[in-house]
Amino acid sequence: MKTIKASVKSLLILITLVSWGIALSAGPAQSQILKPDRGSAQRAEQALDRLDAAVKLTPEQKAKIKTLFQDRTDKVKAIDSDPKLTNEQKKAQVKEVRKSTRQAIKGVLTAQQKEELAKHHSMLR
Repeated sequence: MKTIKASVKSLLILITLVSWGIALSAGPAQSQILKPDRGSAQRAEQALDRLDAAVKLTPEQKAKIKTLFQDRTDKVKAIDSDPKLTNEQKKAQVKEVRKSTRQAIKGVLTAQQKEELAKHHSMLR
């Protein structure tokens, strides 16, 4: 009886260890960290629409900002696919890309649009 219990216990421990080994060797799923592909074009279009609703963009501004969003998506995908970077490095680099994109977008806006955007953001907070 004791040997059966010991065998079952050993088997459960072995199964647990093998499961942990498989889980650890797989590593974290990158798609759970940055999620750059899932609807990124659609999200960019929605962001552009929200910005347009808030500050009334000209067609030229829309085209420039759409390009900025596309560039941001490309950069995030490149960061996400770089196997040399740790998850923390990827997050930091993506944060920097987003920050620089926001700055570039502000460079496209007029002074009045920047004021409207600031008012819009303060209302959301």
